[in-house]
Amino acid sequence: MVKEYLKITIPAAVLGTLLIPFAPSQMLIVLFASFILLYGIYLVYRYWLYRMGKIPGKLETHDHICWKRAAVAGFLKGLIATGLGKLIMPCMLGHEKIRSPAEAVGSTVLIIFIVNLVALLFRLTTDFISILIEKKELIFEIMLWVAPGVILGGQIGPAVARKLSQQGMRLYTGGLLVGISMLIYLRTFSVI
Repeated sequence: MVKEYLKITIPAAVLGTLLIPFAPSQMLIVLFASFILLYGIYLVYRYWLYRMGKIPGKLETHDHICWKRAAVAGFLKGLIATGLGKLIMPCMLGHEKIRSPAEAVGSTVLIIFIVNLVALLFRLTTDFISILIEKKELIFEIMLWVAPGVILGGQIGPAVARKLSQQGMRLYTGGLLVGISMLIYLRTFSVI
């Protein structure tokens, strides 16, 4: 099933990556903030529907690949570096060949890794490489803070996920994404 998703997400990501030079950076930032705002609202709305009893707690199974969703997800991954996992994970979870949520997560992570690698290779222009070399000290300083957070989050995250309900995690994640998008909008439009 991973191969089927890669057949559409990789070309879509390459297309998104190739369009980056033609889009103003401000527009890409607003597009990114808009995506996470809409996705956050969607998660909160789904939680509300679940609490009202309008949707079942368990996903219905299907036997098809979500081609349209995969194409949009790949394009967004190439253009604004987000969206792939968020959009294809529900399709993976609901597929009849997936035996457990862990298998769906593992398959999604593999797809994200491969698509990220391909998108990265298409982003590596001489201008971008020279900027990376010029800013290498800043990148290293950021990595000193990011790496421990990733390691710590990788240890704490599964323990927290076991203690919270899946619906509660969706509500928390949705609220967090809405808050982050608001901060991005405020920063982008120079309010803060």
